[in-house]
Amino acid sequence: MKRTAICIALLALIVQLALPQNPPRPSSRDTGAALRSVEFSPQVAEAVLARLSDAMQAHSLPQTKSLFDAAHFSPSFFDRMTAAFDHYESFRLYYHLESADPEKATVTADFRLESAPRQSDETPKRRESTLTLTLVRVPQGRTPQWKIVTVDPANFLFEF
Repeated sequence: MKRTAICIALLALIVQLALPQNPPRPSSRDTGAALRSVEFSPQVAEAVLARLSDAMQAHSLPQTKSLFDAAHFSPSFFDRMTAAFDHYESFRLYYHLESADPEKATVTADFRLESAPRQSDETPKRRESTLTLTLVRVPQGRTPQWKIVTVDPANFLFEF
């Protein structure tokens, strides 16, 4: 009996160690430094994804909007974003950075978005997709910031 319990515990530990672990999220200081970087890098990609996840999980429409360059998106994109924030009480956004292309300033990541509606009689939604985001350094005050200028597929984040 003891031997079986020990074997099960060891097997559980081995499985846990064998599963790929997500890299640690950058600190807010590292994120800020990456976003001020002139050159696109995987750190810039990670910083933008972390900010997007944090803004959505904080259910902050202004913070989320600030990550997208308004000049590159139609007003209907922001209307859908506002409608989603009105419809859903909370978001949980998970991502795994797959690649960051320095030549094109693109980020490819696997996303899972869980959205809990305000209406208790509605079922929460869970969607998964691989997204490609294109980033550009955009003047913002004194310091240019990396912003999202395209999302493919475009309707994943704010569709309901």
